[in-house]
Amino acid sequence: MDRYYLENRDAVTPDQETEDQKLIARTGDQHEDAVLKEFKSSVAGLVEIAKDDATAGHSETIAAVQAHAPIIYQAAL
Repeated sequence: MDRYYLENRDAVTPDQETEDQKLIARTGDQHEDAVLKEFKSSVAGLVEIAKDDATAGHSETIAAVQAHAPIIYQAAL
C-alpha cells in the first residue's frame, strides 16, 4: 500500500501509524543495524546500497552482482 500511495496519492489516504507499529518498526531497524554491523565486521567486500536514489542504487546493485560481492545490503532490484 505504501507504493500504491506513492503512485496514486489522490486515490487513498494512509492510516495513521499506531504506537505498536512504530515500536515494531523501531525494533526491526535496531535489529537490522546490529546484523549489518556484524556483517561489516566479519565479511570483506560487503556492498551497501543507498536507498535515496533508485537509479543509482540499481546501477550499484548490478555492479556489485557483477563483482560477485558476498553480501549486497539493500540491493535495488
